[in-house]
Amino acid sequence: CRPGWTGYHCQQLNLQKATKGTGYHITDDNNSGKPTSSWGGGVIVDKNDKNDDTKYHMFLAEFQNHCGVDSWTMNSVVTHAQSTKGYNSAYERVEILHQHFAHEPNAVRGPNDEIVIYYSAYNYSSNVHECECSDGSTPPSCQPPGAHFINLMDYSPSGSMSGPWIRTVIFPTTPGIPSDTNLAGVINKNGSFLGMMRKWITGSEMHLVTSTDWKDGTKYIIKEPLLFPQLSAPYTEDPSLYMDCDGNYHAIFHNMDPFQFDPPNGGHAYSEDGIHWIYGGSSWQNVVQFTDGTNFTFSRLERPHFIFADDGCTPIALTNGAQYGGRYGDATYTSLQPIAH
Repeated sequence: CRPGWTGYHCQQLNLQKATKGTGYHITDDNNSGKPTSSWGGGVIVDKNDKNDDTKYHMFLAEFQNHCGVDSWTMNSVVTHAQSTKGYNSAYERVEILHQHFAHEPNAVRGPNDEIVIYYSAYNYSSNVHECECSDGSTPPSCQPPGAHFINLMDYSPSGSMSGPWIRTVIFPTTPGIPSDTNLAGVINKNGSFLGMMRKWITGSEMHLVTSTDWKDGTKYIIKEPLLFPQLSAPYTEDPSLYMDCDGNYHAIFHNMDPFQFDPPNGGHAYSEDGIHWIYGGSSWQNVVQFTDGTNFTFSRLERPHFIFADDGCTPIALTNGAQYGGRYGDATYTSLQPIAH
């Protein structure tokens, strides 16, 4: 198996114990005494930052006004955060890149070291207001309206973490797709894009997305053949793709298939050419072991992303949107588990 992977099909992540307080876990936002929930994020290494403590930058979704994940279609924003003591440390907010509604960012490098962020968004009318909460969870009185999702791409041509950013529309509307798309992928050296997205028809159905030019939003094409038809319903979402050091493609997911795995957990697939994929199986569970000897069973451990070593192709940590509860059950934070090698 490649470094960080184990199991019969090399599909199981060799996760180490997590340290409490790492990842993006805001328990006292701006001295308010209130937590802020978040829902997973990918990390880009700043190649110009020689400080190993601060060179890791996370692009994540978080929920404003101390609400939980159930408020996502109203309160979610895309946030840029930065490590404080290396990749396995607490990440602190730097700025909000896109106000509500913006969700499920996936950050990757372009062929010339551009920073590229794909995410879902929607502009509400001015008379629609965000939910107000107190403990990181969402009360039943909060009833966010449905969103009409579009897919956006922001990129920094210079590769600077602070921009300036150029915004491009990928899918201006998603007809027949009554949900967010989870669009994610990799940009190849020749400037083409290879990724995945979901359609929610009979369930969360995964499809390939390709483009001959990653900068041109009009060239992104959704492929109709269903990926992973062996999964019942089917139930796979939250893809995150990368290319390993030998040029093979990999994808990790949140696997929701109740007939294959109980409880639902993480999945892994791989491909030599990016077109023909093999689904490997279960990659992680929803129970996290901590370095202080305790463990916690999260009700959801979704939105997976890897943190990579300086080579950009060796995973060294897994981040997830981790739902732990709160008063109304949907309080979350972005967890971080190192990967053993």
